[in-house]
Amino acid sequence: MRHWLFVAAVAACDSHSTIRPDREHASEQGEKSGTRLKARFLVASDGSEQPNGFFDSSRRENCTFATAADGVTRCLPAIGGRFGLLSHYFADSACTHEVFPIERGCTAAYATAPSQVANTCTTGTRLYPLGQKYTGQLWEQTPLSAPQCTRSGGFSSHWDYYFGGPEVPPTAFQSATEVVR
Repeated sequence: MRHWLFVAAVAACDSHSTIRPDREHASEQGEKSGTRLKARFLVASDGSEQPNGFFDSSRRENCTFATAADGVTRCLPAIGGRFGLLSHYFADSACTHEVFPIERGCTAAYATAPSQVANTCTTGTRLYPLGQKYTGQLWEQTPLSAPQCTRSGGFSSHWDYYFGGPEVPPTAFQSATEVVR
């Protein structure tokens, strides 16, 4: 069953601030590097610092904690850019080869899609590595047209479209549990 929710791009559309992923000390807020996840900080020219998520040294990417598709809190790649559209876009008239809209000008590594976690009221995140850019005819399904596949009105000047690879298994990302101290 297809869930009609937003698709987001995990993109590098953030500001050009200085980020230090190698900080080893805990901040006043309690951020602390571990063996795999390294605390990141924004450092201002006056020396002030603000926590800014983590750097996953195993996957070599920035991440923040969120619920993954398996319902576990994991350090997922930080989401930047803008959300995609409610429609699902495809490269074929049978709507079997999905393409993901990514805001033009952003450098994205993944497309994300929300996923209902089994037997819960929680929504998790599925991640798909982005592949080759697609420039052909677009086809789409919307909540109102599913399962019908209709010819799309064309490309938006705000989006580029990419094929997605196989879903990255949630277990590829570092898990965490909440504790009260």
